[in-house]
Amino acid sequence: MWIVVIGISVLCLLISVSAATYVFISLKGKNTTAPKVEKARRAKDYPMIYPRGWFKLMNSDELKPGDIKQVEALGQHFAVFRGRVNKKVAVMDAFCIHLGANLTVGGKVEGDCVQCPFHLWEWDTNGKCTKIPYQQQIPERAQQPTFTSIEYYGLILVYFDRNTKTPTYYPPPIPSLDSGDLVYAGRYGGSIGMHLIEIAENSADFNHFETLHGTMSIPYTTIPIPFIKIIHSATAEYGAGKAEPHLIQFSDSAHIRVFGKDVPHTTALAEITFVGPSSLMIFQFDTEAGKIVLFQTHLPTDPLNCDTQFYWYCEKKVWRAMAWYVVGNWISQWRNDVSIWENKTFMRRPFLVKGDGPI
Repeated sequence: MWIVVIGISVLCLLISVSAATYVFISLKGKNTTAPKVEKARRAKDYPMIYPRGWFKLMNSDELKPGDIKQVEALGQHFAVFRGRVNKKVAVMDAFCIHLGANLTVGGKVEGDCVQCPFHLWEWDTNGKCTKIPYQQQIPERAQQPTFTSIEYYGLILVYFDRNTKTPTYYPPPIPSLDSGDLVYAGRYGGSIGMHLIEIAENSADFNHFETLHGTMSIPYTTIPIPFIKIIHSATAEYGAGKAEPHLIQFSDSAHIRVFGKDVPHTTALAEITFVGPSSLMIFQFDTEAGKIVLFQTHLPTDPLNCDTQFYWYCEKKVWRAMAWYVVGNWISQWRNDVSIWENKTFMRRPFLVKGDGPI
């Protein structure tokens, strides 16, 4: 039955040229253009500060040894570089503390240090000045601001906290990736006009599932397939039993209903971990075809815009078309949320009823 459902979805995708364009050019939802006055109100109502946590700056394979790149996000200009010798990634403030030159514009990596393009001062991965060409003595206080960073299953993550560079937690390990049982299978992403807080709130709002996520869509689009429904059964645990307060554990068991009849062998279990301020989400799909792990990341480029990326792995036995299909179905459902998020405001005192549940 999965083959039939996939066939219907692929057929619909192929016969719609506009849908194909829609898939590969934009992450935007439908009706996403908000008037300026509305955007001004949204900016006033949402929190205008950035939360502490781990944020993805780029993929590991986008930074070769000797590369240095700038990332503007979280109200910062990050200089991200990889050492030529030790091959390790480091992140520091892009502006040299000497006279303010941008280390990523004309700067280069010498050994495992960044060389400033202005006066050729050099900084190691810890931000310590290791060379001033015209002076032998280096002041102890010559310290370039740095940020804690890690490489996490193909992603370069930075820990952001305005008060400290010492992380209060780390992203959880994923045994199926550590064992090598899963292989890289794909990526997708773009920018959307939403505040990061929407992701965390969404995890507690079960009552929108039937409205926004109850109909199957063509993968990667919001084009519905009316006669195919998705039946959800979801639960959530906040603080992962309070043992790990930085995690939300969300479970969703879903199956397909066609023309009102439940279809056997279509059940998929998704275990979703929201990490920190939901800047990192980890999906572990257990399907009849095999296991798939998907990372969804959110990097605020300003308070009302997030660079959102998807990066996934699957078991070697899983067809890439099946992995593409499963991930594409999630992205389709997520797009329906985007259409709401990009045009809503933040209610600091929402009018809730008992039936709204944990939200």
